[in-house]
Amino acid sequence: LYAGAVALLAPLDSSERSRARFPWKIAEYLAAGRPVITNGVGEIPRYFTDGENALVARPDDEEDFASKIELVAKNRPLADRIGAAGRELALRQFHYAAFGETLLRFVNGLSTRGYTNSPGKDHLETPLRATPSEFPRARKMRANGS
Repeated sequence: LYAGAVALLAPLDSSERSRARFPWKIAEYLAAGRPVITNGVGEIPRYFTDGENALVARPDDEEDFASKIELVAKNRPLADRIGAAGRELALRQFHYAAFGETLLRFVNGLSTRGYTNSPGKDHLETPLRATPSEFPRARKMRANGS
């Protein structure tokens, strides 16, 4: 359904709600390989460059948003190029495997000492370090009560 679209629209206003979130629907849209049109609020400018991997209209500017729609409707090669770049971004930044690795790096970076099962003790009992290959072992240990 998405793959046949001229563009996929995710209009955002400059409300506090829009500024405080990243709409994950956009990541789903990107995977279709069609250009995404949205507004430059919140986390959007962090990930997207207008005309490269998405079309990013000025916040609360309906005319700018409409002009982006018209641009890709009249220029299929441009729409295809932006859509392909957006899909590459989705695979690099939002695919569950890439996102899982990023989350793992974040968790592993929370502490260089690890954590202790005994509050107040100044020693390391269980390290707060994990690698993807350790996940099945950790699940098995929890299931066995270890």
